[in-house]
Amino acid sequence: MKRLYMIGGPMGVGKTAACRQLQQLLDRSVFLDRDWCWDAHPFQVTEETREMVLENISFLLNSFLRCSAYDHVIFCWVLHRREIWEDLLRRLTEPYVLRAVSLVCTPETLRSRLEGDILAARERERLMKNRANRKRNFPHRQWRKNWYGNYQLTYQGRKVFINNKGGNRYSVYVDGRTAWSYKGKPLDNFVSAAYAAFELADPIERIRP
Repeated sequence: MKRLYMIGGPMGVGKTAACRQLQQLLDRSVFLDRDWCWDAHPFQVTEETREMVLENISFLLNSFLRCSAYDHVIFCWVLHRREIWEDLLRRLTEPYVLRAVSLVCTPETLRSRLEGDILAARERERLMKNRANRKRNFPHRQWRKNWYGNYQLTYQGRKVFINNKGGNRYSVYVDGRTAWSYKGKPLDNFVSAAYAAFELADPIERIRP
């Protein structure tokens, strides 16, 4: 019979990390984090949104329990009240063996982790603002233009090329990658081409606070 692992505990206690480790240890396992079912902006807690989230979670858990590809289903949530557990379990129609765990740590450790998360979020916000400023100024950097109307720039050790194809058509080339559009639109002017080049030369994925 399938095994359902429900991991609870306060924010910052390490539920996601524990579930990820458990997933690596258990063959034929699948992991669901409640946060993925309630990632909304703005975040609203009402009877309607609560019911929607419980329906979404129960649907996914039932689907995982029903699927022959998995023997172990791992789920984590704060689950700070017993009635939340009971309400969710009542919605599961597929057979399973339950393994329920609540993670705990000392108040000092929890405070330290939450403060670290806050600092990391602030650092990421700072890096994002700096990147936005770099992007805004990117078209105004000292580009070298040749006789054919093509542009070249060295940016953070990378060679950046903007090629004028004629007829208001541009392409960009950075480190073996090419772009012909920006935000889904063709590159029909230098500024949009510069922004497309920036996304290749200074990708947002590099921001790791």
